[in-house]
Amino acid sequence: MTSMTLRIVVDQAVPWHREAFEGLGQVHAVPGAAIDNAVLRDADVLIVRSVTRVDAALLRGTAVRFVGSATAGEDHIDRRVLESAGITVARAPGCNAQAVAEYVLSALSHARRWGQGGPPGPVGVVGLGHVGRRTTRALRAVGYQVIACDPPLAERRACGEPIEDPDPALTNLARFERLVSLDELLESAFVITLHVPLVPAGRYATTHLLGDDELARLRHGQLVINTSRGGVIDDVALERWIAVGDGRALVDVWEGEPRPNPGLLRGPGATSLATPHIAGYTLDGKVAATTMVHEALCRWMSRAPRFDGSHVLGSPGSIDVSCTDPQASRDFRPWVAAAVPLTGDDTRLRSVIADPEDSRGQAFESLRRNYSLRRELSAFRIQGADLDTPTRNKLTALGFSVEGASPPLSSGR
Repeated sequence: MTSMTLRIVVDQAVPWHREAFEGLGQVHAVPGAAIDNAVLRDADVLIVRSVTRVDAALLRGTAVRFVGSATAGEDHIDRRVLESAGITVARAPGCNAQAVAEYVLSALSHARRWGQGGPPGPVGVVGLGHVGRRTTRALRAVGYQVIACDPPLAERRACGEPIEDPDPALTNLARFERLVSLDELLESAFVITLHVPLVPAGRYATTHLLGDDELARLRHGQLVINTSRGGVIDDVALERWIAVGDGRALVDVWEGEPRPNPGLLRGPGATSLATPHIAGYTLDGKVAATTMVHEALCRWMSRAPRFDGSHVLGSPGSIDVSCTDPQASRDFRPWVAAAVPLTGDDTRLRSVIADPEDSRGQAFESLRRNYSLRRELSAFRIQGADLDTPTRNKLTALGFSVEGASPPLSSGR
């Protein structure tokens, strides 16, 4: 099939879809919610985001032979059924991993105002996939002690299954990092950050991974961060835990989303920081997702890729960031909080509770849809700041361009 006859249906919300796909065929862009069997009747390729459920019913009777999703996850795609029908399935694993890792660092940086979130930790990372690995690396780069828990990964190792990551250093971390049980992690960590999929049943179910019993075992003053999936924490149990103790929670994903439990946004059981499921929302991550699907489609077509998003992102270290915090000369955290600000997102989400109950879900989704995409730390430059050597080195390790500093660690996805 030639590119002139290839018909590509793409969710119009996929960023830079025309730049990435028009040279490969005839692009028909439609809203993701409007993609149905009739729209796909003459399509050869389908490019979606998470709002479109792609299964046998959607593709029945169509000519679609390639499905790409510009997302890290694929809960919305019935991969087994599609591949059994000879349809190639591609997605963008890890596209938003660096963004989420940097969100976690910013959450810890914001926790400084409560006297929490400072190294040496330890920080317990639950889930050592794409996001957990990058979070672990970022935390260690700035001096945190990290312990990790991932029972499915431990089983894969025991079975000798191959474990790879686009970044070779993170492949080694996935293969050789010491893994502890969830019980040991809960008893040892002062900060717990969750990076697991939502698995409703089975040996490694994660629904309500943290419930009343688990939360009751946490140390006084512990900090819980959830950027994984709503439902991994029992939100009712979390509200009770916050209300009766001195622990705090920083939450980006919500059980019952897009209608978060109001008690977690106001009252004695409210979270200390709340955002509307935007931890992975960066311009860099969106570009990466489109690029990865573009490259997968080019491989399928035996074509050379031609879109990499560099014209969108510009050069690394091209955005100046300033910080007036009096501790900024000897603490990396004010700089991270300045580059990845979260307090505005918190304020906007809590304001949703003032809306009538039947419109809160729409208001939540509007916050996500209209979110002003952040940039990742590698986009920022610090000039003329009086930084002590440890702070300078930590900021450089995180990807900041710092005047007179050494090259940063890799932040490959």
